[in-house]
Amino acid sequence: MSKRESTYLQRVIGFSAAPKIVSVVLSMVSFPLLLRAVGPVEYGRVTVVASMMAVFEAFADGGISSASARHTAQIRTIPNAPVAREVAAWARLQLFTALAGAIPMLVGTVFALKLKTSQADETVELAIVLAANFLLSIGQNFARANLASLLCVRRSAT
Repeated sequence: MSKRESTYLQRVIGFSAAPKIVSVVLSMVSFPLLLRAVGPVEYGRVTVVASMMAVFEAFADGGISSASARHTAQIRTIPNAPVAREVAAWARLQLFTALAGAIPMLVGTVFALKLKTSQADETVELAIVLAANFLLSIGQNFARANLASLLCVRRSAT
């Protein structure tokens, strides 16, 4: 492997690791907030809400990360193709659909938690952390798929 390929591989691995690290840190921060906000008895109910969020996440992604990765791999093989512009366009679409999916998820989460707990400030704080985790997870899936397609095409082209 040449020095240029090695540097490229290190950059791709670094870019793909950053969202995962942020997600782990955010999860470590949200867990104590979750326990403080709802208490140990209500934790089971919040876990159900979090599992429902995972289902919303699949719908909010809408297959855009996979479609963008496939398109990125196809356009990457064309000489002088505007890969960065194409990825940015797909990223905007992914952001729009993720936000559109996050709104009902956030409203439903706040409503469900307000029914179960009387601590309104902590409920909103918790819902915001859960929504951030939701959006970050979708962004992580998008970044992973696109970086993997760029790396695979780059390695197969050499």
